Amino acid sequence: QERVWLVAARRIILNFFDAFVEVRIREIFDMVRDYPDSTPALMDLRRCLSRTGRTAPLVTALRQQLMKRLLIAGARTMDVIRVYVKTIKAMRLVEPRGLLLESVSSPIRSYLMKRKDTVRCVITALTEESDLQEELQSGGQPIGATGEHAAEILFGSNDMEVSEDESDADNWMPDPMEADPESSSKSRQWRVQDIVSLLVGIYGSKELFIKEYKEMLADRLLATPSYGTERETQNLEMLKLRFGQAALAHCEVMLQDIKDSRRIN
Repeated sequence: QERVWLVAARRIILNFFDAFVEVRIREIFDMVRDYPDSTPALMDLRRCLSRTGRTAPLVTALRQQLMKRLLIAGARTMDVIRVYVKTIKAMRLVEPRGLLLESVSSPIRSYLMKRKDTVRCVITALTEESDLQEELQSGGQPIGATGEHAAEILFGSNDMEVSEDESDADNWMPDPMEADPESSSKSRQWRVQDIVSLLVGIYGSKELFIKEYKEMLADRLLATPSYGTERETQNLEMLKLRFGQAALAHCEVMLQDIKDSRRIN
């Protein structure tokens, strides 16, 4: 009789978790949009998902809500980018390994790729006071990687590498069915920790962003009558850690020209 009672109690607890997850799934877009204020609710959802395993309905619901409430013609590109950043951070709380992030965020990435002003909005957010600039200032590149090597890690290379999980056959665990099969576990783990590379990687190349940054930097320098370059120099140094020093050499020349002009005048 005691065993029957324990079984019934466990069933009741599981039903409670299922009901809680069902409610939170219906509210998942609001929870993502309200991050970080929604952190306690996201942590509760994480605990319940560990008991119920209902990650598939979560992914499906969030994708549908994103398509209906965010990825619409009237949405500003900068607002979409802000929600995308919050989606990354919120999903990191719910599923720290990042196995579900790619599936959830793929509609946003596809939508941003079609927007003509996406590159300019990302560069603007990176070089002006914003949460994204704080991400850039925090670093984010792998330990020991600098310059072009850091850019190679961010944008990928042609070399095939075996992740630590794959090399350890005894401890290997398959990814959930909801995880994106196109991304390795090592790649997903890096992406979920680095928001800047996720945004830049939307187009799969850094050239578009470097070109846009050069044009924006030229416009800003020409519009500055005081020849002040301190802020732009700081931004350039941070971007060099992301894109590589050689790729931004022309920008250094532009800044040096402004400094020379200020000294001459």
